[in-house]
Amino acid sequence: MYRQNIIVRTKLVPSRPPQHTMPRPRITQRLLEAQNHRLTIVQAGTGYGKSTALATLATGETQEPLHFVWYRLEAEDSDVQSFLLHLLHGFGITFPNLSAAPLAELEAWGQQRQPPSWTAVIDSLINELANELSQPTFLVLDDAHQINDSSEPIRILDRLIGLAPDNLHVILATRYPLALPSLVTWRVKGQMLEIDQKELAFTPAEIDALFRHTYLHSL
Repeated sequence: MYRQNIIVRTKLVPSRPPQHTMPRPRITQRLLEAQNHRLTIVQAGTGYGKSTALATLATGETQEPLHFVWYRLEAEDSDVQSFLLHLLHGFGITFPNLSAAPLAELEAWGQQRQPPSWTAVIDSLINELANELSQPTFLVLDDAHQINDSSEPIRILDRLIGLAPDNLHVILATRYPLALPSLVTWRVKGQMLEIDQKELAFTPAEIDALFRHTYLHSL
């Protein structure tokens, strides 16, 4: 299989939330609203619990069955072929019956190295998802700011979000604003949910609960 040796499989599973993580149903319910949007952006600085909240959602129980595809981005994922390879394998973990056609397109492109052939790869994936997805599915890209300065991965992501079947809901966790070409269009059409730093910050009630139940100290 194409370039299996460069796949870092720990990027494709959500990190386990810390043992003493306090449940935050307010944030979980807010994230579940992503089912009503094509794109959700969770933007906040370091330490606001973006990854923890998303991992809790992905590993917890919900009222209806939900599928999750997880991809934690690193700086090296700005390489377009590494990005596509991990993205395809992330979907393959969640949907093992997914056709190998997108990987075959990626392998063919890897041999030719003629841009913009990545469109054939992502379009093949979109077609496979249209056939395979029968339930709401979340594609979570954690630390999406890692590819923000890379034009091709951002364009690939933009195309996937714009053309994916309606039951694929993309959630991007980022520290900084993202340069997606179609961002304004999705915002104007009401297809985008935005959760910012102010929403992720602990409320006074959550701070009180944290000290009572985790630190056993009443404020």
